[in-house]
Amino acid sequence: MVPCHKQRNRNVRDLLRLSRDHKEEERKRQKGAAIAPPQALLEPVIVNARYEVNSSTSGSMPPPAFLPSFGKATSKGLGVAANIMSKFGYKHGAGLGRDEQGMSTALSVEKLGKNAGLIINESQGFNMVGPDEVDDELEPEIREEMAKYGQVASVIIHKMDGVSEDVAVRIFVEFTNVAQAIKAFVVMNGRFFGGRSVAASFYSVDDFNNKDYDR
Repeated sequence: MVPCHKQRNRNVRDLLRLSRDHKEEERKRQKGAAIAPPQALLEPVIVNARYEVNSSTSGSMPPPAFLPSFGKATSKGLGVAANIMSKFGYKHGAGLGRDEQGMSTALSVEKLGKNAGLIINESQGFNMVGPDEVDDELEPEIREEMAKYGQVASVIIHKMDGVSEDVAVRIFVEFTNVAQAIKAFVVMNGRFFGGRSVAASFYSVDDFNNKDYDR
């Protein structure tokens, strides 16, 4: 068993390394340079979670419900995700935010394939846009907004048939690495976009690559 202080020092070092990698990536991106993902994230991983957001701002908001991982999570991936989450104030068993109403479980990750950082705007009753708001300007607007959190590989806007307007539009944003996707997930969850409450979750890479957007 690793002593607590050694484990804590190791976590601090990992977090500092991730922070340095992210700052270096941002610096190179601003200069227009082609960059590779941070060394700690070279192995492709995907985060699997579903976070349901309520429009209420009360501190009595119930803890979020998480879907199980699609497979066995790797310890390395778990460490990377947990370290990133700790940067945003995550503590085991407590929620994020001033009233601890946000997520209360660290994200789990696993190897699945390429195109790892994938985030989907999807929830029960909340969408970034309604069916009538989908137009040619929506995709570049979302791409520009998501580029604040990392390098966007693709944006897919998908309309679902036979469902209510509240959940008829799904917006998929693919990032080049999982750190960027987690950052977007944490920042976007619960914020408002065009007057609508945003709820974000992560999607299966296999389903995404197979263009199965209705899962």
